[in-house]
Amino acid sequence: MTYLFYGDIGHEPRLDPPDPDPAPRCPVCGEEAETFYILDETEIVGCDCCIEAVDAIDYADAHGF
Repeated sequence: MTYLFYGDIGHEPRLDPPDPDPAPRCPVCGEEAETFYILDETEIVGCDCCIEAVDAIDYADAHGF
């Protein structure tokens, strides 16, 4: 028979720190990401891994806008 004493939780507590939560993954490219970019506060359009910032004037010139 097992006797429980006041303050006994029934098992030995973990000595190791808890496992960290996994990093969120981008729904567009699947990479782990710290920042998501959204459109109209509802749709995720990418993350730092799959979106690249470009100069608007250079892009417009190169693509004939």
